[in-house]
Order: sequence, then C-alpha cells, then structure tokens
Amino acid sequence: LESVWLEHLMEWQYDDTIVCMGGKSDREDAIYIAQQYVEEGTPFWFVTNPATIRYEAEYEYDEETGTKIGIKEKFLKHPELHQIPWELIVVDEFHTMGMGNPKTLTAQAFYDMVSPRKVCMSGTPMGGKPIRLYGPLNWLDPETHASKWRFAEEWLVIDKVQYKRKGQEFIRREPGDVKVEKEEEFNEFLSQWVIRRTKAE
Repeated sequence: LESVWLEHLMEWQYDDTIVCMGGKSDREDAIYIAQQYVEEGTPFWFVTNPATIRYEAEYEYDEETGTKIGIKEKFLKHPELHQIPWELIVVDEFHTMGMGNPKTLTAQAFYDMVSPRKVCMSGTPMGGKPIRLYGPLNWLDPETHASKWRFAEEWLVIDKVQYKRKGQEFIRREPGDVKVEKEEEFNEFLSQWVIRRTKAE
C-alpha cells in the first residue's frame, strides 16, 4: 500500500508526504523529519505500516512446558510517533492489522495514539465474523462501544462451543452471525459509522 498512498496523496493534495518504511535508520530519519514539521507547524502526511506503530513484547514462559503464559513487558518500537498530536489517523486494510481484536499488540498501539479524527478502511471488514467489527468501532467511538459482550448480545447469535483443555471439557460462549430478526436494524445502526463504497463507485 506504500506506493498506492504515496501516488494518491501526491495527486490529490499539496502537503508533503513522508514515507516511513525500510530499515531502522530509514524509519528514524522519516520520524525525525515528521518531528521537525510538527515543531514548525507545517502540515504533512505520514505513511507507514503497522510494524512501525505496534508494540513489541517480552513474554513470560512456563519453565516446565516452555509455553507462553503472558507478557512480561511491552514496549513501542518508535514511542515518539505516539507523542505527535495527529490531526487524523487512517488505518487502511484494518482487518489485516489485528484491529478486530482490541487485545492484539497492534490494536493496542493504535488505541494509544490520540487523534480527534479517525478512519478505518477495509474491503472485508468482518472477514466472515461480525464480532470483528467491534474492535474498529470501539477504536472509533469507545464511549458508545465500551463492551464487546454488550455489542455481541445486542446484535449477534451467541453460540455455545465445547472444547477440551488439559483433558477437561469446557463450554465457552462465542459470538456468531447477526440475529436474523435484527439484520435490518443492524445495518441501520452501522450506517452511523460506516460509509460503504463499491469498486464501481
């Protein structure tokens, strides 16, 4: 997407575009230029990828089994990006960036960037599972979408799924499809946040 965004921004607007990709020194140079623009009050666009934004993690492991048991520490690759007062944040192809689950390290990094205006874009926003819309909606409007399970219980069929763990059987609740009787209402509800555009349009 790097070249697509660069081409379109150069075609349709006049502000400088900084592309932050490549190795560590290339990214650091781009971020330094962005910081200079911020200090000067010069508007600009900053194009990067989720690997630049996301949290990295140091994990804790179970000594006996060697399995991951949790995060010992998380840290940003480029914390200075989170200190810039962005006027707008656009997340393109958000379905590939972990935004469907607010617990992912990439999603958490986006949640920690503050901006008065946010846009999420995707050609496949649900990826077959309507619950994947919750993460982006929560990011866009956390006050309205404060609870994943409230969202699920309002709009979705809740399935009971059996699974085994360490020889024991458990049942967990899992959000499924949109309730048939709520489909029309659900689409209306989404229209407050969603603008749908087809390729032809």
